[in-house]
Amino acid sequence: MSPPLNLKVNGQPFFRRYWVGDIDGQTHRINIVVTNESLALMRYNAHTFIDGTFKVTPHPSYQCVIVMIYDYGTELYVPCAFALVREKIIASHSHNSLFRSV
Repeated sequence: MSPPLNLKVNGQPFFRRYWVGDIDGQTHRINIVVTNESLALMRYNAHTFIDGTFKVTPHPSYQCVIVMIYDYGTELYVPCAFALVREKIIASHSHNSLFRSV
């Protein structure tokens, strides 16, 4: 079942994952946005840069995590996946769930 805010870009799904899980008795959510092209880059490249920001996030999110992959063709790091974490939770739990979902 697709999430209610499923979007398409060029006919392909853009809003990919919606993780909801229970951590220490509380329900938490992670929304992940990634394209097919970005997934292909993520599969075949080993150089990954991950950054999280707390100050620039849309409401009601608490943190935005950006996954960037080194593109050998352009010799640049390309942002490939964006994840919005809604609640403040233990970083290791939320980030492990994020990586498994992508």
